[in-house]
Amino acid sequence: MRTLLLLLLVGVAVTFADQIWSEDYREHAQCVDTCRPDECPSGCKSGCACYRRFDHPNNHGYCLDPSKP
Repeated sequence: MRTLLLLLLVGVAVTFADQIWSEDYREHAQCVDTCRPDECPSGCKSGCACYRRFDHPNNHGYCLDPSKP
């Protein structure tokens, strides 16, 4: 019974997290990828911009759609 309750709780948490973050992900879905901001080309698709990760010491970044907030 405890296992079933734990699985139910995990399912609810995953569903809740999906509802919170899925809209932001869908806005950038065509661009979401990793990139190298100091390289040319950076590795992003056409129409996407490479944004540097300031929490990572090496040359890493995220590809995002610059027209979206």
